Amino acid sequence: ITTVGCASVGLNELELVAGGVPAHQYGMFFYGPQQTAAPFGQGTLCITGPSGVFRLKPPVRADAAGVARRQLDLTAPPANGGPGVINAGTTMHFQFWYRDPGFGFNLSNACSVVFTP
Repeated sequence: ITTVGCASVGLNELELVAGGVPAHQYGMFFYGPQQTAAPFGQGTLCITGPSGVFRLKPPVRADAAGVARRQLDLTAPPANGGPGVINAGTTMHFQFWYRDPGFGFNLSNACSVVFTP
């Protein structure tokens, strides 16, 4: 997983990109404030937090090349308030969960983003 664009809260133009996903499979980006390493499905869950993790809905579908993308909207839930709020100075960790035919489900690696003003 990687990011494209700027991590500025004011600009609100960060895109999340997960590669290596089975073509045309659905999945969901999620994030949290803490890192972990726990076996989960066919992969490793890398993200946790005292309030759990925060899903970026709705699910997205990987394209024919196995790439899933989501524009992170900091003006919409869960990023705009409550325990999932993302403010300048916040560090959040992002990961992608996806359906994996024949194996059930799997996870991408994770990336960390330090948000700026």
